[in-house]
Amino acid sequence: MGWALPTETVRVHVCHESSIEHKYLMVGQSPPYLAVEDYVRTLEALFVLSLLHQVRYLGGSEISFRKRKKIYFTDPFQYHCLCAWSSGYGNYFDFADKTVTDPLRVSRLLEGVVAAHLMRYFPKLAFWRNRTEIDFICLVPVHLFLAVLPEQESI
Repeated sequence: MGWALPTETVRVHVCHESSIEHKYLMVGQSPPYLAVEDYVRTLEALFVLSLLHQVRYLGGSEISFRKRKKIYFTDPFQYHCLCAWSSGYGNYFDFADKTVTDPLRVSRLLEGVVAAHLMRYFPKLAFWRNRTEIDFICLVPVHLFLAVLPEQESI
């Protein structure tokens, strides 16, 4: 007789009765932030979104998984389609034309395009945010490559 490993993985979640998780688990639902995390992970697995983690300290190569993350669309076309669909626009091209005239959205889309390009060449990509922000830190074994995109006014 040998021991057999279970075929299913059971996720155990310990929480206090006063916590928000306990209230959701009592009615058989997951808390809202877990649902959002599931959606983001699913869209990342479908190559619609990409996540960037923050480094623990500037100049280091350790990634902090507990700090805030940056979420980028991998393709501006997918961004325009999802935004138009969620806003209720019928004509996606008109929505994209309207979006491109907004300088703030253009700078965010440009940052997403740069992130998608850098992720193809650097498997470990991160960012730094404290009082200032470094948009991209490419963590390669020998060198550290930093990239900062200009502000929206200068684009």
